[in-house]
Amino acid sequence: MRKINSRTKAVFAGVLAVFVMLLFVMCTTATSDENELQENKQIQTEEKRKELLSEATSAIRETENALRALDDDDSEYAIESLERASGKLSIILARAPEFALPLQA
Repeated sequence: MRKINSRTKAVFAGVLAVFVMLLFVMCTTATSDENELQENKQIQTEEKRKELLSEATSAIRETENALRALDDDDSEYAIESLERASGKLSIILARAPEFALPLQA
């Protein structure tokens, strides 16, 4: 069996240390990337929620406008308001189909 001198041991130790450091950096970067992806997903989800809430609020306002117009015997404006409300609800369902009501035929 061949003996390994101290210089060779030092080189192997150095190579091993560099390898371990590279693994650590790679693991840290992967975790950092995963955290960043998770944060981005949360931000996108929050933005989507805000947009949907804005559309829903607008649809409610348009429905209220339609009811007031009906109270004022302005059926033309009531229909226009309901069309806008319907459009807002269509946008909501297109962006978030999970909100659709299950329909049975």
